[in-house]
Amino acid sequence: MGQRSKITGLPAPMREALERKLVEGGFSGYVALQDWLRAQGFDIGKSSLHRYGSRLEEKIALYRLRGRLGVRAGPLCDVRRVRGRVHARGRL
Repeated sequence: MGQRSKITGLPAPMREALERKLVEGGFSGYVALQDWLRAQGFDIGKSSLHRYGSRLEEKIALYRLRGRLGVRAGPLCDVRRVRGRVHARGRL
């Protein structure tokens, strides 16, 4: 079993601020985010931030896709990123 992300262990207000900064920064500037978190007392690596940011970006893309299609996600929905594009398979 993999190690739990340090980001999910952040206090909710800090995690929400991080997510806001990720979105506003266009999912870039991970070194600056790492420095910002260190100044707040949290030691989280750039790679961890990038993994979290990539997953968040995919979730946001899925919500936008659902909105465009006008459907709700079902339990059988499988979303993957293939060659830089988000693909949904199964019941959305």
